[in-house]
Amino acid sequence: MSIVVCLLIFLSGIIQTQSNFLNENNHFSIEESSTNFTSHEAIMITQDVNFTDYAFPGNGSSINPYIIENYNITTNDVIGINVEFTTKHFVIRNCYINASQRGINIEEVTVGTANIVNNTCIDNYFSGIRVYLSPLTTIINNTCIGSRDGIHVHSSSGVTISNNTCTDNYYHGIKLEHSYGAVITKNMCTDDGTAVFLDMSSGVILSDNLFFSNYGGISVYLSSDSTIINNTCTFHNYGIGLMRSTGTTLMNNTFANNERIDINLVNSGNSRIENNTLSGKGINLVADSIEEYRSYAIKNNTVDTKTLGYFLDLQNITLTDSKYGQLIFINCSDISVSNQDMSEAYKGLLLRWCRNATISNIICNDNFHYGIFLWNCSQITLENNICSNSNHGIRLDTSSEITLKSNYCTNNDYGIQMYATAAFVTKNTLSYNEKGIRVYLSNSSLFTFNQFKNNEGYGIYLDNGSNNNAIHHNSFIDNNQNGTSQAFDSGENNTWWDVNTKRGNHWSGWTKGVPYSIAGNANSIDPYPLNENLKRINYSFVIFIPVIVILTILQKYRRKKERIK
Repeated sequence: MSIVVCLLIFLSGIIQTQSNFLNENNHFSIEESSTNFTSHEAIMITQDVNFTDYAFPGNGSSINPYIIENYNITTNDVIGINVEFTTKHFVIRNCYINASQRGINIEEVTVGTANIVNNTCIDNYFSGIRVYLSPLTTIINNTCIGSRDGIHVHSSSGVTISNNTCTDNYYHGIKLEHSYGAVITKNMCTDDGTAVFLDMSSGVILSDNLFFSNYGGISVYLSSDSTIINNTCTFHNYGIGLMRSTGTTLMNNTFANNERIDINLVNSGNSRIENNTLSGKGINLVADSIEEYRSYAIKNNTVDTKTLGYFLDLQNITLTDSKYGQLIFINCSDISVSNQDMSEAYKGLLLRWCRNATISNIICNDNFHYGIFLWNCSQITLENNICSNSNHGIRLDTSSEITLKSNYCTNNDYGIQMYATAAFVTKNTLSYNEKGIRVYLSNSSLFTFNQFKNNEGYGIYLDNGSNNNAIHHNSFIDNNQNGTSQAFDSGENNTWWDVNTKRGNHWSGWTKGVPYSIAGNANSIDPYPLNENLKRINYSFVIFIPVIVILTILQKYRRKKERIK
């Protein structure tokens, strides 16, 4: 109950702050809103003379613009208020608009002549407000509810979008396409698909906005050199996603209670990520090269009040104090990390292009994607770590000389997944996962003394590109109970027993005096099943008893026959 009360206090403070934003004056005069609307048909202006045709007050100058205000336009027409191909200054103010497709549509008007202020646009199918080919338009203090896009700006640079409220819009609260240099500030978006979407719109300033309870917070695609500062993104599937948006500054933002991830940064080099407050979901950082990682400036960020550790091109790193909420190592060597709890981050611990590291006694629970992820690493030991309730407990990708020892992976989609990796996997416990260990294109690995227990699918799965692996002295207990085998093999030359000791694996419930069959196209078998203590079951003694009896009877028969002679 106390958590709920604190949350309500937090949100009420944010909403009050946003209310203060909405009461601020802007760069031109805005009169007090009136609640007295006049019913009016749809307004269609396609040339300057139409302003006087409708007898709107004003003369179209910058200091005395035409004023369209205080109308209730509820219509089945496609657009409620349409202004296009004009050169005069105008203000659309304090109107209530419900049309079939667009509430307000501004198209190809002269630079800086359009001002859209204090309107309510509700249940317009495509967009509440649309601006196309109309630079320096101002969109201020409007409320847009129940459209595909609340505010949609296309090919219109220098637009100001300020103090608006966008709610319950299916795709986006605010969408910006092919529009350079927009200023988007002090808006509130809630219950939209994505609060703000920047698509090929560079040089944008996105500041002091409040976004909560949308599917996504901020999405930035192919939009370089933007500044995203002092925003609050909370209760989303993701906080912010940057995709191929170079030169972005992401600073002093707050991300809280997002379900999957706070910051998703993909191929957006030369970006600055600084002084952001992240919830436990943390950051996902993706780049195609070490050079691209080097172009990122990442510092002074926190994950669940702990430090976000970002280490690049460093050697001899020892981390033993439990102060990190997430750890990222890029091109580092001689690493020792222990006693950290990096639960709930999108990826708890990431190593790329790293060498000679020992990662031990780490807790990675409830990580949305990976608890521990190694990519293109070598000579890494993962020991005594706990990785649970994630998509992948441990993921090994394109790595070599990897040792996994005494780790505990449970309740993941994949306990351990290996891709193009050679590893020594021993004494690990993999239980209650959908799949215990999944092995793709991985050769010459050894799996020994592991326990596979109660995994929904196979305890271990070797795909058709995984060859020359050895699997022995493991315990398979109640895995894949809806199937006929607890393991799967479609590779080549995989050996399910120790060729020296002639000992295989323990398979629960296997009491037959024949080899254990492994599912898969390889038609593999374990010819030497072991008991629960990993001791050899000597079926040969049982098999030879009838032979001995028969030989004894025959021998007695011969002796008797000789005496008769």
